[in-house]
Amino acid sequence: MLRLGITSFAFPSLSTANPEEFPVLCAKLAGDIEKRKTSGNLPPGLAEQLDLQLAALKNETIPDLEFVGFPGLYSAHCERFVTLSSIVVT
Repeated sequence: MLRLGITSFAFPSLSTANPEEFPVLCAKLAGDIEKRKTSGNLPPGLAEQLDLQLAALKNETIPDLEFVGFPGLYSAHCERFVTLSSIVVT
């Protein structure tokens, strides 16, 4: 019998998924944002938006990734299995 319901959700932060590289990524993004701010080429409001997004990325209580498990029929042999789909929340 094929069941077509979503089976599970998971919402981890990026620091949970890769704790070793997370500080490096944040520092790299902060440097890139600062460089773009000092260039003077940002449209009005974009610097504030980038600061908010960086603060949300650094906050470990806000999920950055979404994993969804759902039944998938992606086989020529009609086997039942669960497909794991991942989504990066932006």
